[in-house]
Amino acid sequence: SYWDLTPRDFHDGQRVSIDWLDRTGRFGPFDKEYLHKDGRRIPVRLNGVRVISPEGDVQVWGIAENISQRQAAERAMRESEEKFKALFEFSPLGMARVSWEGHLLQVNESFARMIGYTPDEVTSMTYWDITPRKYEEQENLILELVQQHGRFGPFEKEYIHREGHLVPIVINGMKIRGMNGEDELWGIVEDITPRRQAEREIRESEKKFRTLFESSSQGVMLHDANHFFSEVNPAAARILGRTAEEFLGMHPAELAPEYQANGELSETVARREIAKCLETGLAQFEWTHNHKDGHEMRLEVTLNRIPDGEKNLMQAVIIDISERKRAEMELKRSLERERELNLLKSNFVSMVS
Repeated sequence: SYWDLTPRDFHDGQRVSIDWLDRTGRFGPFDKEYLHKDGRRIPVRLNGVRVISPEGDVQVWGIAENISQRQAAERAMRESEEKFKALFEFSPLGMARVSWEGHLLQVNESFARMIGYTPDEVTSMTYWDITPRKYEEQENLILELVQQHGRFGPFEKEYIHREGHLVPIVINGMKIRGMNGEDELWGIVEDITPRRQAEREIRESEKKFRTLFESSSQGVMLHDANHFFSEVNPAAARILGRTAEEFLGMHPAELAPEYQANGELSETVARREIAKCLETGLAQFEWTHNHKDGHEMRLEVTLNRIPDGEKNLMQAVIIDISERKRAEMELKRSLERERELNLLKSNFVSMVS
């Protein structure tokens, strides 16, 4: 019977529909469920009429539509709308819906906060209320591209903040068809003020480094990831007797005698000290260098590791200690001579006594 196909939780509602059928001769449309043979519940939409058969029997003719797919689509749509609503409301990026004429139809909190207004205030404004006129030509070109390709960006521009200053942003988006059938634009906007500030700080830092690098009285030499010289400051070039350009692409061992003062191969010392710097971040050692005019000079070298992304660069600070080493050698020779004289004197006294 009809009741065998109808879940019990629909029985009371069905009795209301039967009362309506008795009064009006028809029912529906209304949604309910039928019980499938395998136990599943099938959502259906019913409507029908009361008829009298040729034999005079009262019958009910009903039309049932399986609305499983429709309900699944509605659920998916609701879920999609809920996800979009959450994304729209809580996204850190600004989002805006704009009419083709430039009226701001809908914006999220992030977009409004970016320019110093509330969302309600923004929706009473136009795109040109927040866009400097210097971008007019660019904006018209973008609208032409949107008409052709259906999307735009990303590109950088600025908005006008409520307080009057300009806010640098990156924007991209697409053309959509609105509920009224008119073309609209959806835009996603990122405030790049922090990025611009960081870029300025980097430029200022680089300028300070460049000034210090160029004007330092100490020799400073930068090594690339392959341990070749990549940059040499004027002081280092002057100390070592070459132009800065002559060092580029050369390895320290190429400008040294075959052996260092301790008897080790220059290449062996260079590899060891570079490895120590890369491992610990610092290496300090003495180094013999060939001056361009042919004489050897002694240097005190301090190597510092400089992380650069996944690579490690190095900075070498050099001090010419040639004079100090000569003075130490002269002192050593003087002490040796004095020791020899004292020894001779002692022997002479022993002989005559």
